[in-house]
Amino acid sequence: MKRILFVVLGSLFLVLGTIGVFLPILPTVPFYLLTIFFYANSSQRLHDWFVSTDTYKNNLESYVKKEGMCVAAKAKIIATVSLLMGFGIFM
Repeated sequence: MKRILFVVLGSLFLVLGTIGVFLPILPTVPFYLLTIFFYANSSQRLHDWFVSTDTYKNNLESYVKKEGMCVAAKAKIIATVSLLMGFGIFM
């Protein structure tokens, strides 16, 4: 029962994190970290699959290796937030 619940919760957080990739308002990294936690505690196969995806490599791999966020990722986040706030100010 616990494994099924963890698979469902991991999948839910995976969906929310993926939506967060496209919506800057919704955080991506915390949801993906929860996905890793729930998948690691429910199924080694799901955990291995998620760790091998490009989504994981682009968003979380640097955190897991304790390297921090790269300059390109910081620039992308700042540009997206600036555009959204600029649009709000303009309206």
